[in-house]
Amino acid sequence: MKLYKEKDELTNYTWLNESIDRKDGKYKKMKAVDLYAAVIAYFKGLIMSKLLTGSRKNVFSNDDIHWVLTIPFFGDQNARQLTRDAAAKANIPNDHLTLALEHEAASLYCKRQQTYDTTGSVKIPKGDKYVICDQGGRTTDITVHEVKGTDSVTTINKAFGGNFGGNTVNREIYDFLVRLLGGDVINAVKDHHPVEYYELMANFECAKVNFTEGTMQVTVRIPFVWLQKYEKITGEILNEVIHQTTFNNKIKIVSDKLRIDHTLFRSFFDYSIVNVTKELDRLFRKKELTDVQKLFSVGGFSHSSILMNAIKETLGPEIDVIIPRDPGLAVLKGAVMCGFEQEIITTCFSL
Repeated sequence: MKLYKEKDELTNYTWLNESIDRKDGKYKKMKAVDLYAAVIAYFKGLIMSKLLTGSRKNVFSNDDIHWVLTIPFFGDQNARQLTRDAAAKANIPNDHLTLALEHEAASLYCKRQQTYDTTGSVKIPKGDKYVICDQGGRTTDITVHEVKGTDSVTTINKAFGGNFGGNTVNREIYDFLVRLLGGDVINAVKDHHPVEYYELMANFECAKVNFTEGTMQVTVRIPFVWLQKYEKITGEILNEVIHQTTFNNKIKIVSDKLRIDHTLFRSFFDYSIVNVTKELDRLFRKKELTDVQKLFSVGGFSHSSILMNAIKETLGPEIDVIIPRDPGLAVLKGAVMCGFEQEIITTCFSL
């Protein structure tokens, strides 16, 4: 998100603060380029250890690998240079590196693979335009592409979007927990019981992905340490004070299970849905896009039926909303294709 919020100010001297809340304000800091380099080096090490061990250790060398790193649509020249510098720190030479925009990689994946909707297989002939909506964790990225030939795709509008991704639902859930439990309880669990903290977050993530309009009640298991910390810090038992809160009749605690009313849980999606559907509605109202009839939704948040149903309802039956196989891997698989066919996507901003 540093790339998104401060893209015009990025340099090799840009610093990042740790994300944990510190009451004393003493945050650990690290240069962005060093952090990115550490992440890249970690995954590079995993890959090379697989390729250079066992019976294959004499088959591959570091020079045999071409690396592709993806960057979001707002990755301007500063972000590209920062990524290249981080890769160099991870010992990836520039002539062994390709940078690919995430939406371009996803577009290539969608065009190449066999995709399906309710009517069967979908073909994308020359001249067809289609929208790529990348529903990631942090952002939603939207672009329009046109097929120019069997091996040619053109980006015909500047990618746009915003901070409407799946993590906005997580943020609403976190705010709900703050209102229910209090920040002191959450910080105490985070600092002293990190396993149980992330266990609850993972339980909510699972509930988020599987939530549908037909779900009358959502059940999330709470590790007991959360309830114990609440009682120790507040001197009250959570289950006995719920009726005194704004969540009365909307949530219930049974043993270690938190049961949440459908309407309340559905509200966690509102920010994302309102903004994504507004952007798509605005895009498809453009006169230049009257001939566009397909939208490919990729990214992990595309698994959310709540979001996808809202998009289909907004766009109407005239637009085919297509979710390819493995939508969460679309950027990854498309990036591999970009590594082999680096000239396949061209840019021509005409809209």
